[in-house]
Amino acid sequence: MAIAFIFTIVLQALLYAISSGEPCVGEWSTTTTKYRTLNFKEDSFVHVSCKYRDLKVDGEEVIKCVGGQLPTYLPQCVLRKSSCPSLKAPILGSMKCSTTAPEVGSSCTFACQNTHYLKGTSTRICTEDLRWSGSAARCIMKTECSEPFPLHQGTVTGCSPQRKPKYDDTCYFRCNEGFRLVGPSQLKCRLDGRLTDEKGREIFPRCEPFVPTNPPANAYIQNRPRPISPTSWLSCQVSNGYCSHNCHQEQKGIRCSCRSGYRLADDGKNCFDVDECQDETLNKCDHHCRNTEGSYHCLCRQGYTSSDGFRCERRIEVPAYVTPDDEDFRNTPRPDSPHPGSLCRVQGYCSHYCHQEIEGIRCSCRSGYQLYSDGRTCFDVDECQDETLNKCDHHCRNTVGSYHCLCRQGYTSQDGFRCERISPISTINSGVEDSRNTPRPVAATSRFSCEKRNGNCSQLCHQELRGVRCSCRSGYRLAPDGRTCRDVDECSDDKLNKCDHTCRNTKGGYICNCREGFVSPDGFRCEGCRVNSYRSTTDITCKECPFNSHTDGEEKTSINDCICNSGFTGNPGRGIPCTDIDECADGDNFGCSHRCVNTPGSAHCSCPPGYELKEDGKTCIDIDECSIKNGGCDGICHNTIGNFTCSCPEGYVASPDDRYSCDDVNECAEGNGGCSGKCANFKGGFHCFCSEGYHLHPDGKSCIPVYCPRVFVPHHSNLRCKNSMKNKDKNTYRPGEMPEDKEFPVGAVCRIKCDKGYDFQDSHSGIVCQNDGKWNATLPECRVLQCPPLSPPLNGDVYPSSCKEGSSTVKEKCIFTCQPGYRITGQETLTCQNNLTWAKKKPTLCVPETEVSISCPDDDITIELTPDEGWAEMQLNSPRTTLAAGPIRVSPEWVTLDRASVFPAGETEVTFSVTSGNKTAECSISVIVLDKHPPVFPDCPDTLSVTSSLGGTAFNWEEPVPQDNVGIASVSKSLEPDSILSSGLHFVEYVARDFAGNVGQCIFHINVTATGGCNDLADPENGEANCQEWMFGKICQPTCFDNYTRPPELFACDESGTWAPSDFISPCLP
Repeated sequence: MAIAFIFTIVLQALLYAISSGEPCVGEWSTTTTKYRTLNFKEDSFVHVSCKYRDLKVDGEEVIKCVGGQLPTYLPQCVLRKSSCPSLKAPILGSMKCSTTAPEVGSSCTFACQNTHYLKGTSTRICTEDLRWSGSAARCIMKTECSEPFPLHQGTVTGCSPQRKPKYDDTCYFRCNEGFRLVGPSQLKCRLDGRLTDEKGREIFPRCEPFVPTNPPANAYIQNRPRPISPTSWLSCQVSNGYCSHNCHQEQKGIRCSCRSGYRLADDGKNCFDVDECQDETLNKCDHHCRNTEGSYHCLCRQGYTSSDGFRCERRIEVPAYVTPDDEDFRNTPRPDSPHPGSLCRVQGYCSHYCHQEIEGIRCSCRSGYQLYSDGRTCFDVDECQDETLNKCDHHCRNTVGSYHCLCRQGYTSQDGFRCERISPISTINSGVEDSRNTPRPVAATSRFSCEKRNGNCSQLCHQELRGVRCSCRSGYRLAPDGRTCRDVDECSDDKLNKCDHTCRNTKGGYICNCREGFVSPDGFRCEGCRVNSYRSTTDITCKECPFNSHTDGEEKTSINDCICNSGFTGNPGRGIPCTDIDECADGDNFGCSHRCVNTPGSAHCSCPPGYELKEDGKTCIDIDECSIKNGGCDGICHNTIGNFTCSCPEGYVASPDDRYSCDDVNECAEGNGGCSGKCANFKGGFHCFCSEGYHLHPDGKSCIPVYCPRVFVPHHSNLRCKNSMKNKDKNTYRPGEMPEDKEFPVGAVCRIKCDKGYDFQDSHSGIVCQNDGKWNATLPECRVLQCPPLSPPLNGDVYPSSCKEGSSTVKEKCIFTCQPGYRITGQETLTCQNNLTWAKKKPTLCVPETEVSISCPDDDITIELTPDEGWAEMQLNSPRTTLAAGPIRVSPEWVTLDRASVFPAGETEVTFSVTSGNKTAECSISVIVLDKHPPVFPDCPDTLSVTSSLGGTAFNWEEPVPQDNVGIASVSKSLEPDSILSSGLHFVEYVARDFAGNVGQCIFHINVTATGGCNDLADPENGEANCQEWMFGKICQPTCFDNYTRPPELFACDESGTWAPSDFISPCLP
């Protein structure tokens, strides 16, 4: 701390080192500035303050006196800036301020466009130190999140495939009636591009069927299927036995079952979908599971893909349109090149179908599916939720890739869509639907019994009271004899034949066959094998073509329909695998001018370093590295064929460690740069500068002395000049005696001394020759010193007559006289004082002479108090009066003549008067009680220290309390406790005045050390730095004097205390 204090004093000494010769004591002021000397320990300082609030000290507020003398230059108060620096609206944002000019207390509010969010302080206020509060506002582009997957049996609001959510957007999820939401009801787009809930979890919700806590009696409440009790009137041939899926005819009746992915309801008829996503034994998905009617499908998170529909692997991104500019595919030929690589061969790129087109690839889906927003994934379409797709009369049940219709009880459908009421029947007998065609049962006699020869029935026998009754199994019809069962030819019955393609009748049933290239998923329907697959001859299924092969379309019948992809050779039908063709070995190097790189299914050209491919994808041309960020060179970039080189401009040399970098040449290290004075190196050059008293020659290197011209010596004075403060030799000049060719070196001091009876008008009496060859001020004029004219008293006069004319000089005396019959009371003689006023204590009067007279006993009485005394106690002598006079009256009344009176500090005028008849006489004396002991501060501190931030800190201290023997009249202070103090040395002064006018001082200083900050930049040679406070630092915009110039440049210092681009300002040159 002591080092910092000494450093501050040294800086002040450099700025104000030249003393004026005047003693460093007293107080004085100008029209704007007040100066007061302070004594601290063994040193003296000048404290500078301003008279008005809108002014500020242009320089240091506390300046040290050199050798007990005032410095020749003292700072003055200038008009304070009343506004903060102007602010600008952020890019892609707006700014609204409370006032047009940024005055103290005004505020500015910032906002951004909908596509951006605000970073920084949204509202900034202009503070009293003319700085803006908070930090700069910037508009940052909102992060874009991927849209959520479609919500099956629900809706998503706030985001959609047409409007991807951005940062701080919220997606809301809601399920349809009859379904409940499992998972978060809303997700928010975060800065990292993820959609998460309020806890930061990336969980996507789903909708599942809602089952009440207390279901009605007829509701399904368990998963255990129960077969319907067999009844004689139920048959699978009529309305599918009223089973929603599969019907099985058994001896005791029928049994309903469900297709894969469904469970039988408690009524034993209807089937409901199984939610595999909720069953850990069924859910095989790595990431997300989406339930569908009769099945489910898996979804991968963004950046992943699945090759088998279950496992998720990180996706290898393949751009849709590959160009030579694409990173990692720089030398891949364009799609329109002679042999483009087919992206459709990338496994897992498209879920279903892949189409190679001129501009790239396009994915599409099979019927019943829809393409997801990523352009690759296919997901099931719920036709039941789309009125344009749902053709069902009654109920619709969605399935994977399709849907099917269901009719209410008592209805049936012939075409799978429309529902018609079922006609009532009296009996059901294996395909017979009319009681009129039902054969009569065989009469019951003892000759017929089901136990003998099966009642003579060819298939089923039923024992009844009146005999036996024959019936047939499914697929047969009872002959007219009532006993024989004949096969039903379902293939010839359009109502029974459910085959898509061909039907072959069999005993008791029929078999559906599909044409070549088709397979049957359920034994009835026929579906063609999709693209890139064929029908197997072994297990009647569709198999994928071997790797690197494809088909020309759908419904292919054998592996012979698989052909090799472009760029591959082989014959899958003959068991020859498809292998890559090396296009680079075809003899012409694939048309490449330089290097050919073979790739699976294609090839591409590449170039050596320093070259790039032309648009034809074949030819390599030279890269002009210098056109791209100057090739990375610090200095000058030179392009060559296939390469480039860097060189350095004048003032720099190439770095030995890095061929791109240039190191500055320190010209000052060699012969001082040719400078006769001092040399300062800077990046790219150097400059010469001179010591005080010298300036730079136009050659930019030589230093020549600086002189100030002769001065005019004012009238009624003599001028004493010396070449420097330290030089004791003086030359004295009278008006008109200074030679015309006289010059003065820098630092020369001239002081004026007025003749006797004259004094200079201004507050300064000397001038100093400055570094720029100019005097710091002009010499004051000497004016004559005279007191104002005196008026003679009534019935009297004043001598000499010059006293009445106003030409009395300092220390000249004037005497009053009275006409005959009158006598003088008061002061008979007055003296002209140094302050050009008359030393007049009592009024001078000429009063008539009377027989009543009084004569005061003593002259004025002066008493000096000791430090422990607050007043003086004494008894006055009585005045002398004539015998005819009455009693003596004393004023003020508390003064008595018979005992001692107590006199306060100061001057008390005591008047004695007597009266005789109608005539009165009086005389007066003054009792002067002198208090020469000023107030003292017993608890005055020495030095206080505190650390603060760059913006300053509020500091409080215990205030000192003054004490005095006659009492304290007033206390003033230069700084209030809890004031905001910036970094540096702050002097605090308490001034106490007692009732006698004595002044006592308590002076201490507060050393505020900032945790960071910016040092001031020195002015450039032949220019000024022009620095000002800015944000949490400083900013400088140097300017040059007339006929000098330098490149425009801005210097800024942030809160770390670091200047950029440098902490040195290069000089202004001619």
